[in-house]
Amino acid sequence: MPSSVSGLTLSRQAEIGVRAGDVLQWTANDRERSFANGETVRLTGISDDRLTVRDASGTSHTLATDDPMRHHLAHGLVTNMHRAQGTTVDHAIAVMESGDRALNSQSLAYVLASRAREGFALHTDNAEQLISQIERNSGMVPSAMEVAGKAATTSESHAERPPRETPALQMEKSRDFGLG
Repeated sequence: MPSSVSGLTLSRQAEIGVRAGDVLQWTANDRERSFANGETVRLTGISDDRLTVRDASGTSHTLATDDPMRHHLAHGLVTNMHRAQGTTVDHAIAVMESGDRALNSQSLAYVLASRAREGFALHTDNAEQLISQIERNSGMVPSAMEVAGKAATTSESHAERPPRETPALQMEKSRDFGLG
């Protein structure tokens, strides 16, 4: 059974339709079996009472009907930008709404664009407005100490650091990456 820090796990159970070949994603950890929240697996077999999945290392795992991890699987081909951090794929497609001020930042756009090794396509409702939003919002959030103006240094290891620079984002309006 997945563990949590305080014994409380927040999630919403929903029945999803699956078929052999689907990419699924764990939505909780199972340390005993090395299932990591966010890790993708491929569904390789379905029987009346068992699901068989294969992880990235090629190891197959069979989940019986009463296996609690069956409740912690979701479709794995689509993810949000926060969960995508730290993952790398060959091709990525992103959707950003031009009016979403909280998410349209240089740092989050960079996270999206840097997930793909081969190709990246960005779809939006208004490219000019989106670019304008991203250019105005670095996405760098000051610490509580910076906001309070008390970023005093107490030792050399805590010396004030220069602000981080976000790499420039280059966007193309349209490009065929041969995804299908």
